[in-house]
Amino acid sequence: MEETKSEMTDIELKSVQSLDNLSLKNWTLPEKKKEEKVVVEEKKEEEKAETDDGMASLIPEYIREICKNPKSAELRVSYDAPTVQSTYTYSITWESDEIEAVAKGRVLKSVPNPTKFGKLPLLDGHVKVVSAPSLTPVTALCDGPCKKEFSSNLLSTVGRCGHYLCSACYGIVKNDDGSNGCSALRCFWQGASREESKRNYEKNVCRKQRKKAMDMSSRGIDVKPASVASSISELSSAPTPMPKRTNSETDLSSYGNLTQIPSYRKPVKSSKSIKVRLILVEAAENYSIAHTYMEHRIKPETKLIRTLQYLLKKKNKSPESYIPSARLYYGMLTEEDKLGMRRIKKSCYDEVTVDEVPRLGDRLVLIMDMNDFVSKGIRIVLE
Repeated sequence: MEETKSEMTDIELKSVQSLDNLSLKNWTLPEKKKEEKVVVEEKKEEEKAETDDGMASLIPEYIREICKNPKSAELRVSYDAPTVQSTYTYSITWESDEIEAVAKGRVLKSVPNPTKFGKLPLLDGHVKVVSAPSLTPVTALCDGPCKKEFSSNLLSTVGRCGHYLCSACYGIVKNDDGSNGCSALRCFWQGASREESKRNYEKNVCRKQRKKAMDMSSRGIDVKPASVASSISELSSAPTPMPKRTNSETDLSSYGNLTQIPSYRKPVKSSKSIKVRLILVEAAENYSIAHTYMEHRIKPETKLIRTLQYLLKKKNKSPESYIPSARLYYGMLTEEDKLGMRRIKKSCYDEVTVDEVPRLGDRLVLIMDMNDFVSKGIRIVLE
């Protein structure tokens, strides 16, 4: 019997090895990579579960059925200084189907008194949970030269002195370090006597406040210019010996002997009538200007429109002919102690009282310009 031996060439051997590598027995997944992938996925699921649990703890129990996919939770705190009270507002935002939210909203409304948090207004998947009933801000008087009553949230509290200032009275006094000081009289006493302090307060505080207040009023902001009566009233009740101002509201050592001003937080009500002078300026013959002077004592609570009507009638002038076509100004002293004028808008005639318009010395001076002389720069004789 004859044995047959066969030998493979190099090419045939390589071909067989290649086929062997393609066999299914060599197709196995790397166990290490598979295990790593499983661990990563498990970690992601755990982190997601922890996040969901954390968000769930922020959701009140009675709305968890509705709020299944929360996106954000927020807590806000607002503090009201005059009432020393804080209001907490807690809100949650989530995604949900609109129809489903409406249906579940009906279910929620049927729950009697769900918790102490308050009402739950549902608006497109947004619920606002309030921790306490909404508090209406109290009103307080501005301690600055205007003495106007404002809602407490419109007043700023100044330093250690604790005075409340409106936006027109805040920022007109500066401390030595450049910070905003207090424009209240008790924090801005300069001078050895009442008269000297009155002059300094009028010049350095009241005039700046009037200028700022009139500018803000022209832009529609509800503020009041300082009146001379307010500073005089406070000065009349101030103690006789008064320490010199240190010009720093935070240093109260020099105010240890101050007595409480009785009318400090009460509105100033002047019972005396106010001397009002109305100057009617109109064109005359030969391109000249005619000045007509009218003067009378008016009650401080009288509206500006009634004052104009009364004074014009005293001179046999028709209010219907003059008031609509005239421009009205009031006389004032500028920061350089020069005579000046500021315009009063017609929309203020029915609202502003005589006591609310700044005075020139001991009287209120009104200028009724019939031919735009003031805007043309023509000199008007006030006194």
